[in-house]
Amino acid sequence: MLRSLIKRLLLIGLVAELSLAVGQVGLLAHDATNLDHTAWFTVRNGSGLLWLQPDLGAGQNVIGSTNAADTASYNLRFQGFGGSNMTHAVFAANFLQATGVANEQAYIGGDGFGSNVQLGSLNPAITNVGIWNQATNSRMNLFVKDLVAEGVKRFVQAHPTDPTKEINYAALEGGEADTYFRGTARLVNGEAVIALPEHFGLVTNDQGLTFQLTPLGEWLQLYVMQKSTKQIIIRESSGKSGQFDYWVQGVRKGYENYQVIRERTR
Repeated sequence: MLRSLIKRLLLIGLVAELSLAVGQVGLLAHDATNLDHTAWFTVRNGSGLLWLQPDLGAGQNVIGSTNAADTASYNLRFQGFGGSNMTHAVFAANFLQATGVANEQAYIGGDGFGSNVQLGSLNPAITNVGIWNQATNSRMNLFVKDLVAEGVKRFVQAHPTDPTKEINYAALEGGEADTYFRGTARLVNGEAVIALPEHFGLVTNDQGLTFQLTPLGEWLQLYVMQKSTKQIIIRESSGKSGQFDYWVQGVRKGYENYQVIRERTR
């Protein structure tokens, strides 16, 4: 019966207001001959006002408040009850919040200063953010331009012999965006020619290369005769043969002028 009444109100293009125990319902259609025309549906309960408007110009549906001064109504909450657990989502003026069944209170929104988009939690007990694929029940990759971290950057892997533990390694840090290549080479008649892999030269600037050379098994007086991102030549001052470890370090292309001290942005 109510559906039939709503259809009739839309067809004749009237404003209707029905008094209910929980508040008031209002219906408005601007054009009775075109049911695809903009229509409003409002519900008022005390100080709260809900406004639904389908097809707003570009195929969008709008749910919100009709009162621009009513900032409390800018928060839109979807709530469901499942057993003893309550979950809901909130669309507010500056963030989107999903409470979750364990009260994780996840949110995404702005920082209020126009400089950052924030992803986190409103629950002080939640300290981790995970990127998770629910379909595969596994972690996902994160692609970013520059990674900025206040703490250490680390990788984690399972402990191979103790399932209650995990291994945490921290990344080496410094004032440059460095690249490196290392290996072991052998001198023949006092000289070793080492061809560096193509990928090293593709990402490393030719200028600023440095080397570490470590003789193996005996004393060798090693020095760098020639260097580039494609090849290095190492010699031994007395022409001896022998084996040594080497470490070649350079600066990543495009980051030669990396700024360590910067203006604070957070």
